[in-house]
Amino acid sequence: MFYNNKYKKIYYRIIERAKLREHKTGYFERHHIIPKSIGGERKEKNLVYLTAKEHYICHVLLMKMVKKKKDKKSMAFALFRFGQCNKLNNRKMTAKSFQKYRELYAKNCSGKNNPFYGKKHSEKTKVIIKQKNIEWCKLHGNSFLGKHHTEEYKINASRNVSIPIIVKFFDGRCVTFLNRLELGTFLGKSKSLGAKLVYTKGIEVTPTPGVSFNLWKKYGIKGIQKTNVDKIY
Repeated sequence: MFYNNKYKKIYYRIIERAKLREHKTGYFERHHIIPKSIGGERKEKNLVYLTAKEHYICHVLLMKMVKKKKDKKSMAFALFRFGQCNKLNNRKMTAKSFQKYRELYAKNCSGKNNPFYGKKHSEKTKVIIKQKNIEWCKLHGNSFLGKHHTEEYKINASRNVSIPIIVKFFDGRCVTFLNRLELGTFLGKSKSLGAKLVYTKGIEVTPTPGVSFNLWKKYGIKGIQKTNVDKIY
């Protein structure tokens, strides 16, 4: 999959350093160590949180590491996505510049700063989006296309939503909620925010996959636990 060259050594040095980082303060982005497009698993063990600068550098290194032509193409596309904010195709973006503008974009496109905040798609638009998603899945492959969740899965999913939780805030407060949806309304936001902030698997409670630890920090959350678990995560 990868050449055993200096770029690979630098890449894994950055990854190992990120894994050992004890305090995640500031802006971080989720990165698949082995990219999904070249066979990486969608599991926590294949994920690491990087700064915007580290994330950009890692994708530059991946371009120089992969062996297969099709993998190099995938990495080129991923790297292209990093620079899509550039209007001039011949302008190069440095890692430092990328970090600056990526953080600025994240800050100005979240919450009420998002142009779509508070709006909803029309029924016609929903049909178009659904059709395009089906077409994309057929073209790129989706193992769940045309399938449905079992009743057992639905019951377990509903049960997970209803699990009481205790939220510990950085200001010392410790608040109990009957379910994770109540957390969203407690914070003055929608119920869906509570679902985003809490992900339960076994006894573990972590930010929902795809949602960075920055969101916990934004709302002053230090840790969350189920009511029958002693440890704060």
